[in-house]
Amino acid sequence: MTINRYATYGAYADGYSEDWAPSGAALFTGDGVSFAPSRMHGYPTFTLSWEQASVVSAGGDTRAYAPYVQELLIQLPWSGMSSVDRAALIAFHASPAINGMAGVFSLFNPVIGPALPVRFASDTLPAMPEIAFGRYRVELPLRVNINYPQSLAPGVPAAITGNRFVLGGVAMPFPAPLRPTTGYSIQKPQTLEHNSAGSPIIYGKSLLTLQEHQYSMALDFDGFINLLAFFFSFAHGARNRFAWIEEAGITRTLRLSGRQIIVRQINYNRYETDLNLVEEL
Repeated sequence: MTINRYATYGAYADGYSEDWAPSGAALFTGDGVSFAPSRMHGYPTFTLSWEQASVVSAGGDTRAYAPYVQELLIQLPWSGMSSVDRAALIAFHASPAINGMAGVFSLFNPVIGPALPVRFASDTLPAMPEIAFGRYRVELPLRVNINYPQSLAPGVPAAITGNRFVLGGVAMPFPAPLRPTTGYSIQKPQTLEHNSAGSPIIYGKSLLTLQEHQYSMALDFDGFINLLAFFFSFAHGARNRFAWIEEAGITRTLRLSGRQIIVRQINYNRYETDLNLVEEL
């Protein structure tokens, strides 16, 4: 079902307001319990994470092991939650159906998108400092239950022009960066030690020279969904290299520099993120 998010939450879409109140379904709905705050949260922050087990060898090298864990965290902020809503949130968290982070419940806010199955990210609620009489600042982390299918070459994509990531037969379109594409550092991985006299000895442990690029992008909701799919299904976090066809038409082969991407919702249907990418020269 397609939801007209602007029509349903027009006041919120025009810009977050402390007085913006929900209409319709509860924000959280579990097995026989719900949390319907009188005032809704501000624009959330999303953290895309591809976690895996890793160890560091005696030589200082990091070695990663499967299996992998796909994780999407959503941080919901309230600048001034009422004492009544705070008590309702505590009761919802402690209810037998939810029991901390044990129970799954539904997060529904049409401004974010369709309903999502989530858990609390911790067995304890975060500190909620009182900033004024009966008003509390809340930063609530939720973990989304996700399981994107893993794929490297699912088929030939439709013709796509403009900036895009390409891996195998998969191409994901994205808008142009907010700032021009720049290589902002050059790295030559080496090891520095000292001999018994204290003189430095540098060992070249890598034949690679790494150039890092940063892309600051503004995404609409569809672009955000594309980024989720590409990160979890195709790039596998920082594991797989892929091609980036930038705004000048230049193709570079690179990978993500880490296992996380942070995406901030800054307005209705508008998201921003900074991607750090590593190119092997």
